[in-house]
Amino acid sequence: LYVGTNRGGLYYSDNEAASWTRFDNMLEEYISKIARVGTKLVVGINNEYPLFSSDNGLTWERLSNNYQMRSIQSFASRGETLYMVNSNGLY
Repeated sequence: LYVGTNRGGLYYSDNEAASWTRFDNMLEEYISKIARVGTKLVVGINNEYPLFSSDNGLTWERLSNNYQMRSIQSFASRGETLYMVNSNGLY
């Protein structure tokens, strides 16, 4: 279970929300969107490019450097597919 906050970072719980742990590498980020895509965790931060992690949040990489994929307004996943939308279209 994951929760994003406004300037408070990203938190996860592995015990049905009985306790929460903050990701140390996302302390000051505004987390606006979170999705699990297969084994990857994807987050939308600060109206920038989405980031993904393949190691449960230890490290993060940009999902894409494609300028049109900046400022993603919403995203959702189904299985191994991530759907994203912004003012430029649906990806």
